[in-house]
Amino acid sequence: MYHGWKYDATGACIDMPSEPAASNFRDKVHILAYPCVERNGIVWTYMGPRETPPPLPSFEWNMLPEGHSVIWRHLQASNWMQGLEGNIDSSHLSFLHNRLTEDGSANFTGQNDRGLYLRDKAPLMAVMDTDYGTMYAAGRLEAAGRRYWRVTHFLMPIYGMFAPITATDCPMQWWVPIDDDHVMKWEVRWNPARPMTPEERDAQWLRDPGGDIEPTSDPLTHHRPAASPENDYFFDQDAQLNNRMSGLPSVNIQDKAMLETMVTTRPGGHVVDRTVEHLGTGDAMIIRTRRRLLEAARALRDHGTVPPGVDDPDLYAVRSATVILDDGEPWVEVAREGMVAFTDRPVLSDEANLRGGRRFVAE
Repeated sequence: MYHGWKYDATGACIDMPSEPAASNFRDKVHILAYPCVERNGIVWTYMGPRETPPPLPSFEWNMLPEGHSVIWRHLQASNWMQGLEGNIDSSHLSFLHNRLTEDGSANFTGQNDRGLYLRDKAPLMAVMDTDYGTMYAAGRLEAAGRRYWRVTHFLMPIYGMFAPITATDCPMQWWVPIDDDHVMKWEVRWNPARPMTPEERDAQWLRDPGGDIEPTSDPLTHHRPAASPENDYFFDQDAQLNNRMSGLPSVNIQDKAMLETMVTTRPGGHVVDRTVEHLGTGDAMIIRTRRRLLEAARALRDHGTVPPGVDDPDLYAVRSATVILDDGEPWVEVAREGMVAFTDRPVLSDEANLRGGRRFVAE
């Protein structure tokens, strides 16, 4: 803008009107540029050293026709790893997101929740490595010797697929670091079998109470919810006593408040001091995922080993799953078929399960 120099998408200078027409000076000038691909309304960019970018991950939602998914994002004042770890934590569902009955007792009454977050607050954790990252299943005991399993994936390096809870969509979150203290939390819900109806899309795209702050030229004001430490995240004591255990008005704000107000390692910072944390049985997935990330980083640094998924986009063609089995049945074998992407099966059928079906698939 200062001198009218013009660049193309590769960063090469193609016009330098401030120089004589015979000058070749423009051929010596180049700016940093990143190749981009647009798909389903999202611009993806490659910021690595390769001359030819690796392929985009084959996420099912990113390969489907328009109308099958709904996507939104929120800025969060925390380190990206805190956000990611919140996605793969199961135990907090029974507490942070729980509701109260009229007599003040805990009773999560959300749609399709089956009440199991309340019945078993200490789920049995089964964790394993996968080709794309890690996976865990949280098993909660149900009546009559059956166990409700929620299967969640971590996919290298920033993606999390938590278990579905409705009959119409698959869920996923991912965490794009902005700096050490801020992350853009992306969310998508998709239906692999058909386009989502307007009612389904509206039900997913629920704005948080207070909405977002007015964006300015500061990127840290973009997609930033109005709920913040300055207004106590719209905490409502009456709601805490009579409705929501946390007193906070939405699931997104409940997560945001917990992740943003964790212990910091420096004044004004939003990074948890992990030297003073206490990890329990319910943190098995977080422990395994940290180890997986550290191992991949060291292998890249010390041996040049390419991290999982970079050159194999089809590793990302998975779904999360929800299954209900007799206690002791192998959840991995039963859930495996339901975790394969690019099929015409709906995600789950709660009605079929209530009639005794063994897993959440369409009849």
